[in-house]
Amino acid sequence: MPPTFGNGYCGIASSEAELHCAGESIVIELQRPERYDQVYTQLLGLIPSSSPNSVAAMATLCAVLHAKMPHHFWTGFYFVAGEELHVGPYQGPVACQVLRGGGVCLECARTAQPVIVPDVAHCLRYAIQK
Repeated sequence: MPPTFGNGYCGIASSEAELHCAGESIVIELQRPERYDQVYTQLLGLIPSSSPNSVAAMATLCAVLHAKMPHHFWTGFYFVAGEELHVGPYQGPVACQVLRGGGVCLECARTAQPVIVPDVAHCLRYAIQK
């Protein structure tokens, strides 16, 4: 599997697995790694040969991921601008144009580490950004 979409494989034979994280039960689709492989292959055919610049490549990546991954409600990029993040290409509901102060996205930018939020509706750090 290409490292760009490293998503780990699970050896369970059912179509779903249950993960318990911070007292919450999260259902994970086991077909998701295969979907990422298919999307990666599709993007390899689109981006290197057709995208004239990085913004066009980001827009294409967002459009394909958003269309092919039904579990994504928002797919996009923010650009680092000093202590703020400015919205870039995205698909989904209207996004905050500038993020500052705190929140999940800024934590990711500051630490260079992913932050997994099982349900953004119940995440105080996500609400800070809105």
